[in-house]
Formats: sequence, structure tokens, C-alpha cells
Amino acid sequence: MSALLTLWAKTALAQSQRWLADRRNRGPGIRVGDLEVHPGVAGELGYDSNYFQGSGETGELGGAILRESVVPTLRLRVTPSLSVSTFGLGRNPPGGAQLPPKFTFAGDLALRWNQLLALGSVPGTGDSSRTFIDGDVALQADVLPRRPWSFGANATVSRVAQPNNDPGVLGASLERTTLMGGADLRWRPGGGTLEWSVGYDGTYVRFDDAELALDYVDHGPNVKGRWTFFPQTALLYDGRVGFVSYLARQDRLIDSTPISSTFGFNGLITSRIALLLQAGWKATFFEDQTRVSDYDGMIGRVEGTWYIASEPAEGGVRGFSTAKLGYQRDVATSGIANYYVVDRIYGDVSYAAGGVFFLTARAGVGFIEHPRTSLRLWNGSTYEQSEIDEVRPDVLVSGEYRVTTNVALLGSVSYSGSLGDNIVQLRRDAGGSIRATGADNLNFSRFVALVGARWFM
Repeated sequence: MSALLTLWAKTALAQSQRWLADRRNRGPGIRVGDLEVHPGVAGELGYDSNYFQGSGETGELGGAILRESVVPTLRLRVTPSLSVSTFGLGRNPPGGAQLPPKFTFAGDLALRWNQLLALGSVPGTGDSSRTFIDGDVALQADVLPRRPWSFGANATVSRVAQPNNDPGVLGASLERTTLMGGADLRWRPGGGTLEWSVGYDGTYVRFDDAELALDYVDHGPNVKGRWTFFPQTALLYDGRVGFVSYLARQDRLIDSTPISSTFGFNGLITSRIALLLQAGWKATFFEDQTRVSDYDGMIGRVEGTWYIASEPAEGGVRGFSTAKLGYQRDVATSGIANYYVVDRIYGDVSYAAGGVFFLTARAGVGFIEHPRTSLRLWNGSTYEQSEIDEVRPDVLVSGEYRVTTNVALLGSVSYSGSLGDNIVQLRRDAGGSIRATGADNLNFSRFVALVGARWFM
């Protein structure tokens, strides 16, 4: 569904009406005073070859039990959504006042109801069907936007009640709740040629399964800057200091203070080709260097974009139809080996035809490295875990056809996976003997095909 949300967010709904040119994923909406409200609902039905993301391997391994059956399912997904925002600049008709508002607000709510009809046994249960409900709430507020001094704040609550393929999570079936928020003070002299902000953000992640002690908090200050030296070209800076703390008492995962700093360039190099370049450094600074080595190296991104339309749309806004090719290197906190490094190559094509048909096709492959780490057991001894290297391909093709102004047909096909067997084990001391308490084969392969429709206002 997130891919379709991205598609909708980049689509022009009614190019013939200038004041609606930015309503790309919504209909005309309902005006309530100074607010505009956009309700919607989507329904999809299809096939999922491996919803629980099992490797297909079962049995005993070193004292730990692997229960990773591949269970194909029929899926019904229903996603009601609601968006509320202040009546912004984009709504002013031609010739109307263009003064920026003193306060803007936006809120988005989406629920996802997944009903499964398993075409086989569900791991750990004898049920042939299960229901997963999750969703997201996002809020954003800005005080005195587009002025020399402004203030912004945001908050997000996300509930993941289904298996996930995060390479930093041990056990794909773990369900979790994530709270994120932040605030920043912005300086924008000279009409926006220079933009600078200083802020503070934080993330709290709570897993339903507390046995593996993965709950953590990541918070810290950040600094961001942008200098626009051509109308659509800018130099960028992004720096952050994080404080990562695991909340449960355990010896496996280690607190850290990651620091990152990147410089970049983003803008047009011809009338139809744009380039994004970011490069910098990141160091993890773990508290106990005897048990895990720090990452201390380059991070960055390079992405080229070709705007398929020969000229920008009215107002200088370029169209939906683009082709992108990029590479990204990053480092993230991990519940397997404290951190992982990802190098990802990707491509993306988005195409709009006649204002009623929209297509997105993207593919990529990620090369993920979990470093060697020394895990301390409950009895104080340690054992060395080998490095884990994963290859994770992903492919998505999704489309939308607008039947009317408020109704669209949807379709998507996707593949994701982790190639090769990579088995992670956790062990602890139990009455003087070492025994395995958990094992997970990171390998999986998953194919999903869904068709449906959505109504939006």
C-alpha cells in the first residue's frame, strides 16, 4: 500500500484547474471553515506466496527449533484513510491573495485491515485464517511558514501488526509500535535563498515479543541547511547526533552514540535531467568496544532523474512522468549485530497518461552486511558470530486507472526476498548449560499480486 500512496502523492488530479494542480493524491475534498478534509477507502484482493516470510526450513538446529514454513495465502486488504489540512496556498484561485498563512496544519490517518485465508498451515497455529490490523497517524504543524523565522513540529504513530522484512529485526514475525516526533527552528533570510534549521527528533520502538529485548529509544539533535543558487538547484547539508539506548536489561545489544554529517547537491543540470549527490561520514560509537567494532566510514547517495515531459507543467512544477537511477549507502541500528551496512542500487519509472492512468515500476537490489560481533551470554562467556551477508532484491509494478473523479481501479505485483541461507542464533545459560533460545533463517522469497479499487474525496 505504501507504494500506491507514493504513486498518489505524485499524481496531478485535475490539470485543467490551476487551483487543484497540487491535489495529486486526493479529490476536491470537503471544506470545513479553514480546513479541507479528504476521506477515502481502498479495497484489494489477491495472492501472497509467503506472507509470514518463512525460509521453508523446519526442524532442530544446534538446540534451537526452526519453524519457518512457507504458507501461501489469499489476502483481502481494506484501507480506510482520512486527511485533514489547513486551506493552503495551492487552493487560492488565480488572482487571489498569495500571502503565506501564519499557521498550517496537516494530519493523516490510515488503517489497514488484512484478512488472510491461508492455503496451508499457519506457523505456530492450526488456524486457516488470521486477521492483522495496523495503521499510521501522522501530524505536522508549522508556525509562520515561509517567513524569515518559523517553527515546525511533527509526530507519527505507526503500528505494524504483520511480518516485516527489516534486515535489522531478528524474526520476521515480530510485531511492533513506533512513535516518532520532532521539532525544529528555521531561519530563512533573503526570501528563501538560504534555509537553515536546528531541531531535535526522537524514535521509540516497542516490540510485542519482549523476550529478545529489542525495544529501544533513538533521539538527538539535528542540523539541516539549503542554499538555492539557481531557481531549481541547491547545495544541501544534513548532520545529526543520536543517542541509542536499549530499554530491557540484557547483554546482547549495546547502546551507542551515532554521529553523521553529509553535504550534497540537488538540482537540474539540463532542462530535463536532475542530479542528487550526497556524501558524508558516519561513526557509530558503541559503548563497549571489546564486544562490537564501530562502523566508521562513508555514507551517501547519487540519483539521476530524467523528466520525460519536455517542458515543466504550469507554474514551473515538473510532471509525474520520470525515470530514475540511483545508488545509496547507509548504516542503520540492528537487533541482530547492533548495526548493518546497506549498499543499494535501484531504478524507478513513473508514467502518467491522459491524467487518468498512472504507472509506477521500480526495482532494486540491496547488499547488506551484518558485521562480526561478540555476543555475551548470561553466564559471562562469549562466542563469536560470523559475519552475515545478504542479497535482497525487490521489484514492484503498480498502476491506477481513474474511472471517475472519485473512483480508481488499482493493481500491483511485487517481489521481495533475501537470497541464501543466513541463520542467526541466540543462546543463554540455563542452569549451568548453554542452550539455544532462538533461531531465525533470514532467507525468504515472496511474491504478491493484488487488484482492487479506491474511492477518494
